[in-house]
Amino acid sequence: MTLLDYLPSLRGALSPRLDHAVWPSTTHYRHGRVTVAGMFLDDIADRYSTPVCVIDETSLRGRCNRIALESFTAEMLYRPGSVLAPVVARWIGEQHLTLVVDSMAGLSSARQLGVDPSHIVGRAQSAQAADHFLSLPAGERVGRIVVAAGLHRISDADRALTLAQSTLVSTDGNREYAENVIAQVVDCPATIFDGVECSASTLDGVFARIVESLGVMAQAYRDHGVLGNRLHLRIDSPTGLDTALLSDVVEDAVDEGCIRHRFPRPQLAVETGESITDASMVTVCRVRSIDRTDSRRAVVVVDGGTGCAPAGPAAAVIANRHSLGVEELFVLADGSDPLRRCVIDSEVSLPADVRVGDVLAIADGPGDCPSVLTLSDGQAHHLDLLPEMPSRVRFIPRVDTPFRSR
Repeated sequence: MTLLDYLPSLRGALSPRLDHAVWPSTTHYRHGRVTVAGMFLDDIADRYSTPVCVIDETSLRGRCNRIALESFTAEMLYRPGSVLAPVVARWIGEQHLTLVVDSMAGLSSARQLGVDPSHIVGRAQSAQAADHFLSLPAGERVGRIVVAAGLHRISDADRALTLAQSTLVSTDGNREYAENVIAQVVDCPATIFDGVECSASTLDGVFARIVESLGVMAQAYRDHGVLGNRLHLRIDSPTGLDTALLSDVVEDAVDEGCIRHRFPRPQLAVETGESITDASMVTVCRVRSIDRTDSRRAVVVVDGGTGCAPAGPAAAVIANRHSLGVEELFVLADGSDPLRRCVIDSEVSLPADVRVGDVLAIADGPGDCPSVLTLSDGQAHHLDLLPEMPSRVRFIPRVDTPFRSR
């Protein structure tokens, strides 16, 4: 027997701890209700309707600074997805970030947000996209482009450009194909070969991909006499990556690759997925129905438009009251389509007494809500996301110094 068994009235005064590795650092229980940045989430739901995605500025800035400190030896590429908004454009200027876009629509939106073109990297997934980036007027050209599928020769662009565009080549496909693209970049008067970009799905694959990419750069020097100076690494893995461990792996891989291929150390940029938004976003939604027809697991259906399939298992709590019920596993589903439920998480733990009308908070939820707020010091700011940009952008802290040597 515990004290709570003898004095059950104490249950109403106790609240479970919210792990700040999962939830924003300003998330707390207050009188049984959940607050972020000093604001009650159920009040936000009443005022702004649901679903709504809230971004804790304190957590986001802290996460950005922490990753930069853990990986201060490299440029860090950030991918916050749908949080792009005017406030993020302001952070670009404040924290010397560089925006990476993969379409002309994304570039146009970034320019509308006031981002300097020299602080933008364009990723061209096709030869036509590369042509578009190369055809930009001199004053609107991006800082560098990444080419994945070769180039077309554009005579108008060749004549218009007074300076060649800094260009990286993706090595994600066949190595021989990448070397052919490098030859096109070297031959094109509108581009100058500046390095390569590679990707890995896990930390285990990082070492081999970096060593291989340095081999491609060394071969380009032998074949064409061009010395690439940049290496971009993209980690296509879930959030929560240990950036300190990643830094050690990258250091060892670069050391090995440079020694093996007798190649000078390049400047590095690393993208770790949506790690910038880890434990900084919360999706607030309202329970619309509870379906208990399945004897194995009940289904909690929330507001339509919440989205599907977050990056990992969803952590959810009742935000408008402190429940006295025991925890139970539910299926959490989006109710936007009555004919086909979109499952957010098939095993989310919620109090057994969850009921229709309750406000749920989902940590690092799907994040594609139609309404987005930033919360700071007890104030909420509504953001109007530009339609061209969601889930297409990545952010890179601008770093002028290369990856350090040990």
